[in-house]
Amino acid sequence: MATFNRMKALVPSLDLAVISAALRDSTVLEVSEDGNSVRREKSRWEKTIGGAVYTGRQEVMARAKAIIEEGKAATPEGEISAEGQAFVLDLLKAHSNPAEKTGAGVKAIKVGSNPEFPDTKCFVIERVDGSVVDFSYIKCVTNLYPEAANEGGKGGGQRKGDRKRKADSGGDGDAGKAEEEIKFTKGCILVIKELAEGQDVLSLRAKFDDKDGGVKFVELVPDMPLAYVRFDSAENAAKALAAGCEGAGEATMLEGADEQQYWDKIGRGSKGGGKGKGKGKGKGKGKGKGKGKGGKRGGKGGD
Repeated sequence: MATFNRMKALVPSLDLAVISAALRDSTVLEVSEDGNSVRREKSRWEKTIGGAVYTGRQEVMARAKAIIEEGKAATPEGEISAEGQAFVLDLLKAHSNPAEKTGAGVKAIKVGSNPEFPDTKCFVIERVDGSVVDFSYIKCVTNLYPEAANEGGKGGGQRKGDRKRKADSGGDGDAGKAEEEIKFTKGCILVIKELAEGQDVLSLRAKFDDKDGGVKFVELVPDMPLAYVRFDSAENAAKALAAGCEGAGEATMLEGADEQQYWDKIGRGSKGGGKGKGKGKGKGKGKGKGKGKGGKRGGKGGD
């Protein structure tokens, strides 16, 4: 830390005693007795969940994903152990509204799917009144470790959906060509399930473009380990699927009713308002008339 350029400007002498003295009262850092070392204050990161102590976001995420896998492999599918249920119930306390999720009371925690996102698994609460509701464990982990989620990289670049769509709009995706009507083209969309922590639009685009190219658009589903990658042709999508998505997640082709539903969604998102006429003055003296579709300046919508 003493060799950081900004620190050199603040403390030209690089006297460690001066730097350690300034850090002694920190609520987020812990300074060693000899004043030569510093680390994050452990109690801020240690969390007891399901009777076990976890020291950071990555450990909690890894445990949650392991329980998801346990439920996927169970017979009947979705069942998890008592230890797993205890972990999930404790994790649920970090939800923004846990009382709304538990409702009349929890009968059991299982692994299931949100009907809107059948391609990825999540935790499902069976209530004592017979009702069922799912929730995002990623949101709960983010609430437990907000600092880590905001640091970027592995900690949190993954689930800021709006910002990622914005980053993608500068490329050759739908935002720049909203005037083009998006038509159903079978076999052009890959689903990336169990998306690895830290993956974002740019990393996914680079992964597939480096292999086979043809990526038109990448969408990350907020608060879900799920992404959609749309290609310019079924041929390029098939090549990308064959090449695999090692290190990023599990890639499969979007098919059947799920494929039709997704195309319907992005088709709606590309359409703007009706036709219109307008007059306006530019920065110069000239005047101009123009006709155009309102959708030309529209956003991406759901895509």
